[in-house]
Amino acid sequence: MTNYNFLNIVKSKVQVDYQEQMLIGGKSVTFLNPYSYWLLRKQKHVLSSIDHVLIDGIVLVQFLKLVGLKCQRNSFDMTSVAPKVFAEASAKKLRTFLLGSKQEEIEKAVDRIKTLYPNLEISGYRNGYLKESEKHELASILIEQNIDLIVIGMGTPHQENLIKALRELNFKGSAFTCGGFFHQTARTEIGKADYYPPIFDKLHLRWLYRIIDEPKLFSRYFVDYAKFVLVFIWDIINLKNGKRTTGN
Repeated sequence: MTNYNFLNIVKSKVQVDYQEQMLIGGKSVTFLNPYSYWLLRKQKHVLSSIDHVLIDGIVLVQFLKLVGLKCQRNSFDMTSVAPKVFAEASAKKLRTFLLGSKQEEIEKAVDRIKTLYPNLEISGYRNGYLKESEKHELASILIEQNIDLIVIGMGTPHQENLIKALRELNFKGSAFTCGGFFHQTARTEIGKADYYPPIFDKLHLRWLYRIIDEPKLFSRYFVDYAKFVLVFIWDIINLKNGKRTTGN
């Protein structure tokens, strides 16, 4: 009997670290943290449609060691994966489309990205409030403009679901999710390298700074992360026993 445990899917997708080949060839990449693990566990088919998973957050990095997965923390931000993606996209002259956050924030983020990467070919951008009826229109734009790379910051599971929908609508470019990157980039002060103050980054306290900046995230870190711990332990038990777990 096939084992549908979510951990089996994660194990088959997780990459130890970011690799340049993820950027080309029509690949899709998303980032998994305890919160998105808990959400995507309810929609296993969505993660199954993603090519590569990178682990965002030291907590999940440590938990995955319990099932023999050793990987690096990778986040789509200016201290981790984002500079690599934008630098390589610039060098390879990839036509890039940016999607996510509110319109005012994506505009500010695009201006900042253009300043940091003047050779990046940004062929288009828009906010992340995308209606179901607009997905066909977006796919048509991406295909007509021969977009090589789309970076999507809509939050989990919306961004992963959009990648799945774009694939079904015949978009052949590569896709990266980026969570709150555009919001954070828009709020980063000019002259600073990153949204997170260095001390918070050094002490692995990004979660605390995000709560300070966005108090609504309090429940995510203190309620949803507790749920993650419970379901992760359950998944480990079921993985060892070779049983299925609930979810679509």
